[in-house]
Amino acid sequence: MKKFLQYLNEQSDNNQYNRIIDYTYLNEKASIDDIKRICDTAKQNNFYSVCIRPDFITYAKSFLEGSKVKVCSVIDFPNGKSKTVDRVREANKSISDGTDERDLVFPYRKLIDISAKAQNKDEYKDLLDNIRQVALTCHKNGVILKVIIETCALTFEQIGIACEICVEAGTDFIKTSTGYYKPSNTIDEKLEKVKFIRKIIPENVEIKVSGGIRTIDDIKLFTRYVDRIGTSSVTGQNDNKGTY
Repeated sequence: MKKFLQYLNEQSDNNQYNRIIDYTYLNEKASIDDIKRICDTAKQNNFYSVCIRPDFITYAKSFLEGSKVKVCSVIDFPNGKSKTVDRVREANKSISDGTDERDLVFPYRKLIDISAKAQNKDEYKDLLDNIRQVALTCHKNGVILKVIIETCALTFEQIGIACEICVEAGTDFIKTSTGYYKPSNTIDEKLEKVKFIRKIIPENVEIKVSGGIRTIDDIKLFTRYVDRIGTSSVTGQNDNKGTY
């Protein structure tokens, strides 16, 4: 199998693919040297951004200085269980460190619990406020917010509720997966859910697909429906184990 980057560079339309890739390294054991390597690869291939853990934002900004590659980081990753105040605090810290975009994990486990109890529909308001407060924090500072709804864990009905909340809260992107939830969906299942999301959200809200996107063929499946692709793969296999 040809290396992923080599394949991209051989294609006449490689910029179409490269410029929608958030090149991702979220390994808990990442070092500063790992982040430099990720940033160098992103610059060499003109990827849209690098997606890294919050502790490395300032390092990535330094390594990417003078390039067009943006810095994306995560909030409350990968479980989405923190209180709203803590999520807002984390957003503010990353913004002060210089992040361009934030990927926030939706409180999907709470959504699952609420959706099982018809009498507690008012609790969705808490989820809405949770997302809205982070969105307001990001937008007043010119930072893009993507919300990871963890589609692998949700039914289609729950995906619809999560999307409705995100849209009302002012989310810029709906993102599919942290890549940490097990068991994961197959590529075909991921595609089916992405198509569903595209049909039910407004055109101005974009989609980022992530989790198990490892080959050029995977990318081609999604490009009709998504605006950004999160991947840690450069060889057609997952090189950055422990990431998505």
